[in-house]
Amino acid sequence: MRVRDDMAGKKIKCPRCAHVVTVPASEEATVEEAPVVEEITAEPPAKKPARRRRDEEDDRDEDDRDRPRSKYKPCPRCGESGATRVVWTPWGSFYGPALFTHVRCPGCGYKYNGRSGRSNLIPAIIFVTIPAVLIAAILGFLGWIIYATMSARP
Repeated sequence: MRVRDDMAGKKIKCPRCAHVVTVPASEEATVEEAPVVEEITAEPPAKKPARRRRDEEDDRDEDDRDRPRSKYKPCPRCGESGATRVVWTPWGSFYGPALFTHVRCPGCGYKYNGRSGRSNLIPAIIFVTIPAVLIAAILGFLGWIIYATMSARP
């Protein structure tokens, strides 16, 4: 196949067989053809894993490289990764944990916000306080209506 001269020394994927080949750095702008594979499989070529940022790679120790990465931040108390999602809590039912990405550390059991790595205490307090104030307001309004109707009678 033919390629531009500026591609010399770079790796490209063959459009026919999907093999990765290196473009030779010679004056010729042709690439040697990859050996044709006789056996045709129905499976598409495997996708490459998503690229990680360089600063994430540098943060991992050699021991941590063997463990799978979690999509959540590591535990702020013990530093262990691999947190799992909390499905239900008394303060937020099913909605609170989903809303605040509430996760549990597998090492120490600490529960925290998986997106930011901070505590979910303030969001939990707000999540409980606002409905409690609204319920108290509704009950107060109903009490006022009952009191007003009872005192208006002769």
